[in-house]
Amino acid sequence: MRVRRLIAAVAAAFALSAGLFPAAAMAASGRSLGVPFTYQGVRGLSVLPVTFTAGDCRQTGLNQTPNLAASAIQVSPPQFDQSDVEWRPDLYTVSTFFGDVWHASFDFRDSAGNTVFSVAFDGPSMRKGSFYNDVRRTRIFLTQAQFDGIAFVDWHGDC
Repeated sequence: MRVRRLIAAVAAAFALSAGLFPAAAMAASGRSLGVPFTYQGVRGLSVLPVTFTAGDCRQTGLNQTPNLAASAIQVSPPQFDQSDVEWRPDLYTVSTFFGDVWHASFDFRDSAGNTVFSVAFDGPSMRKGSFYNDVRRTRIFLTQAQFDGIAFVDWHGDC
């Protein structure tokens, strides 16, 4: 009988502590698929239409303008089969104990849905109550034909 009480007490204590002190949150993901890729001057651009959520984190879209800027990703036309990809996220978190980091990835697709290329970025460490306007860049191999074929972008994120 004492063993059952001990097991019950340990189980109750564990349940209570799990409720009061949750474990580190598992990464929660969000996405916005098929976002148009338009050619603005010589560069290609995709702007997140609607803010999306991953766990406690938010990446702002056009639906939050003019108060918050919309996140965008831009690709320069290739020179010698090299292009610059620039992600301009606008991010925030609604709750964090240790600093949240937005992990973004993008699949650039042609009109048939085939992946032309993919890239990934990590945002800054975020604290609750602050908004983060950031710029992250990378250089990729990309031919002119591939660049010309991009029709839309799948945005993925987790936090």
